[in-house]
Amino acid sequence: MFIFVSEQMIKKRITATTENELAEEKEKIKAIFFILRADEKKYKDLLKDLKSSEYRGGDEYPTTTTTTFDLLVRKSGTLDKKYSQALERQSFW
Repeated sequence: MFIFVSEQMIKKRITATTENELAEEKEKIKAIFFILRADEKKYKDLLKDLKSSEYRGGDEYPTTTTTTFDLLVRKSGTLDKKYSQALERQSFW
């Protein structure tokens, strides 16, 4: 069995952890697994950027599944295509 926790949680005692902190930690782990399981071909540049920022000491990984989904949709270009199509169909006169 594996237990995944952030560096901050490793330093805390489980008895000193609040329910809110545990819920936030679970959400962070879900978000990380969500993005790491994304299509490597489609999100190659995004995953590369996230890893390189981590190597430089930054932490740009999303912390919730909602922000992860939002980031993946934005990087996929799907929103841009749909927005462009909607503008093309819109009549200004």
